[in-house]
Amino acid sequence: KKEMIQRALSKLGPQAGSDFSRLVKGLSHNNPGLRTLARNALLTYADLWRANRAAPFEKSDVASLVTLLRVGEETDLQSFAIDGLTRLGPQAEQAVPALVSIARDNGDSKMLASALLALKTLGVKTEETLATFEKHLDHADAGVKDSAALALLHLGPERLQINRVMDLMGRPNEDMCAAAGKLLRQKLATVTRKDLPALRQGLKNPVGAIRVAFIDAIGSLKEKGRDAAPDLAALVGSSDKNVSSQAIRALDDMGKLLDTVRENSDAEILTASIGALRDKGEKTEESLKVYTKHLD
Repeated sequence: KKEMIQRALSKLGPQAGSDFSRLVKGLSHNNPGLRTLARNALLTYADLWRANRAAPFEKSDVASLVTLLRVGEETDLQSFAIDGLTRLGPQAEQAVPALVSIARDNGDSKMLASALLALKTLGVKTEETLATFEKHLDHADAGVKDSAALALLHLGPERLQINRVMDLMGRPNEDMCAAAGKLLRQKLATVTRKDLPALRQGLKNPVGAIRVAFIDAIGSLKEKGRDAAPDLAALVGSSDKNVSSQAIRALDDMGKLLDTVRENSDAEILTASIGALRDKGEKTEESLKVYTKHLD
């Protein structure tokens, strides 16, 4: 394969630049036969590069990679260019406009997802790039919408509303769940008592990690979160042990754990709550009365 590339370079004639950039220049040669030769040599070069048998790209190659992004119907070469720019990362900042153009207008889901990933990796945060990510958050293709969401979580988390973050936590992509979970906790870190109605709604989410985040947010309010005690008490009996244990902790933080035991008759809630009080070594007169109440 390397010999094939060298033959193509020889026929294209001497030019300045790397072998890669010389082949790219060959795509605009006046001779149609040499243009085809350059194209085929570039496809071979791409195979070698992906197998780590060609020199890594450098910042000086960015202009040539951008040229490949604009070669019309040559999707194989465009995909190669996107991969090259992704691997270069922030060094390829000048490629952002061309990548945005592909991400905005391309109908090929695989290429679109790759372009979004490249923009995320380049790390350029502009109104144009963020709007591009937002545009594809609800794309029909899972790969596209996941790439868009991961990019926005990384570069523009402030543009994601809390309901959207919760939606992202429910997707099967583990990296996205982790990033969205971290963002959700950041958004919930500054809640106040006036947020309690929305926090109580969050407890109804079927995703365990989301419930726990809202439980912890309510627990952080201490006594000011007591209006949510009945909702938390119901979660103490959850089959999800993490949800149950965090609900118990939140009730304890707001001083409502003993009340939960006193006021409940549900066996699962009582078992978990009394167990937590026992583990704490709770031996006040009031707690002993509560224990006695449930002996039978």
